[in-house]
Amino acid sequence: MAIGDLAMDKNNHSRLTGAGAPEVVVAALRRHYDSVDVVEQSCYALHYLAMTQNNVGWMGANGGCEAVNSALSKHLKENPAVTRNACRAVGSLAYKDEGNQQRFRLSGTCANVVIALRTHAVDALVAEYACRAIFQLSADNANVTEFAKTNVCKLVVAVLQAHAEESGVVSQACLAISGLAVKSKTDKVHRKNTDRLVKNNAIENIVVALRKYPKHASVQRAGAMAIASLARLDENRQRLGEAGACDLLITSLQTHGGEENVAEKIAIAIDALSQHNEVNLHKFATAGVTEVSPYHINIYVTLIIIIIIRCY
Repeated sequence: MAIGDLAMDKNNHSRLTGAGAPEVVVAALRRHYDSVDVVEQSCYALHYLAMTQNNVGWMGANGGCEAVNSALSKHLKENPAVTRNACRAVGSLAYKDEGNQQRFRLSGTCANVVIALRTHAVDALVAEYACRAIFQLSADNANVTEFAKTNVCKLVVAVLQAHAEESGVVSQACLAISGLAVKSKTDKVHRKNTDRLVKNNAIENIVVALRKYPKHASVQRAGAMAIASLARLDENRQRLGEAGACDLLITSLQTHGGEENVAEKIAIAIDALSQHNEVNLHKFATAGVTEVSPYHINIYVTLIIIIIIRCY
């Protein structure tokens, strides 16, 4: 795992890239995808080499996505260590790269990630990396539809519940829920996925997660994103409000209002829950949304406060 370990350092990363490490790693993975040791080390290295978008694009365009999928398909049922690193590599290559998201879909990776999650659901790292892969792949609308052909919604909620003590799994599972519920490119609800998520108690488990990790920024951000996605439907807004989501979001806003990347998602979730729902709107006002300390207010929080004040 020498290349991967060295690539963690920014300076080493640049040197490795200049020396052709991405080419070497992809070539090794393509040639020896049936070797457990080579796959584990190559996927580990690929994840860290993918810290720059240039490397992500190059490795994807030169067979990296197909090679990772071949390795995942070969080993996913028998080796959790290989599966962890392969799922991690999928998430890294799919990050903000539309071409790679499409390559993974065409090579059958969506289905393989779901099989990996189902096979190794008890393994916390497999669950975390598989959920991360699902979230990154779901940035492509066609992948969201592809996932709808599987039982991924039930699986993601199940791992959220089963690994409630693992904050990394919790945050990635919430992100996966947010990605599966909405076709992000067209900003449209995926009704089938959303209904399946809610049927399997996604709402209640998200609320449990927010309540369990009030000071954990990544969980609060991911939970808010999941709430915002599910709250696109009227019946889900009511169910979320009844489950306590409104009070938890205001607590989160008071705690993380100074962290822009978290506060933005909380504000979006508050907006989604407040749409056409007087009960939730009243909860936000009485819970103190309009009384957040000015010291912690950023532009996103300010906007949502103005929305609520105007509604009254």
